[in-house]
Amino acid sequence: MNDLTKIATSNTGAVIAIAVIGAAALYYSSKKAADVGQAVNPVNDDNIFNQGVLSVGRKITGNPHWTLGGWIYDITH
Repeated sequence: MNDLTKIATSNTGAVIAIAVIGAAALYYSSKKAADVGQAVNPVNDDNIFNQGVLSVGRKITGNPHWTLGGWIYDITH
């Protein structure tokens, strides 16, 4: 057996494989966590709550430029 086969079939090889898979999973999950964080970030205009309110308000009013802030301004001034 060559050295690569010995490592691949040993406990050390298993630990290395698990470490590589774990590192890849951690990297992937951190990227997805950043995406999720931006989706609920209140400062981000593209967050899911803002987009949901805009979508409902625009459907109800029929105005494609409707915003919640503009509506609040209109009813208070």
